[in-house]
Amino acid sequence: MSATPTGVESASEQLYQIIGAGTSTIESVPCAIAMVELANTDPNRCAVLCANLGGDTDTIGAMATAICGALHGVSAINPQLKQTLDEVNQLDFARYAVALASYRQRREAL
Repeated sequence: MSATPTGVESASEQLYQIIGAGTSTIESVPCAIAMVELANTDPNRCAVLCANLGGDTDTIGAMATAICGALHGVSAINPQLKQTLDEVNQLDFARYAVALASYRQRREAL
């Protein structure tokens, strides 16, 4: 690992110091949007950048990575990262996604 921060690491640090990365909307939303840009809309890169940001990483990461995922679709997610999430969390995210989609379709039919 380099002792000198990369451009992205430096930009992340500036975001943290200037905008903030706390729980307040005035910090978390602009920071999430900036992280999308820093990651070049790559959901995998965005997740890693957000996890290393500091502050309210889970909220900012959820928003920013969701935006990236919406732009590129589920196929853009690294299968190894998805497998790690499934194993570590002991959750079957696909099952929940199917259940939520089914619920939405039933609600729309009413």
